[in-house]
Amino acid sequence: ASAADMIRYENGGIHFILKVFKLKGSVFPHSLAVALPCAGIAAGLKTLAVNGYLPFEWNDTVLDNAVWTGFSVLVGFLIIFRTSQSYVRFWEGSTATHNMRAQWFDACSALIAFCKYSDADEASILTFQSLLVRLFSMLHAAA
Repeated sequence: ASAADMIRYENGGIHFILKVFKLKGSVFPHSLAVALPCAGIAAGLKTLAVNGYLPFEWNDTVLDNAVWTGFSVLVGFLIIFRTSQSYVRFWEGSTATHNMRAQWFDACSALIAFCKYSDADEASILTFQSLLVRLFSMLHAAA
């Protein structure tokens, strides 16, 4: 990605609050595209039910609190379940990344230690070791 593709954020003051309303890189435009039609339909159904324009069966379903309570419990359960699953997956990935970095560190340390018994001249050993450390450092930075 080039520097032109980066999203620039302003720090401090009112900019902290204004970050929420940015369109580029924000999830709010996409979530509003889903939420606003649903809110409009819900408000319309409620208005029709209160004014008596819906058939009797619809009116009872819309005004019955048990239906909405059951739906809310179901949605709450799904949100909690998905959140806990994502939390577990995040920590599994984080632990695997830390283990991978520890293995890389052990491999680099072993290669540096093996150079102690090399028959090559001292300058080429130091060049190899410095290159090895730089490559492993880049590997850590990229992971």
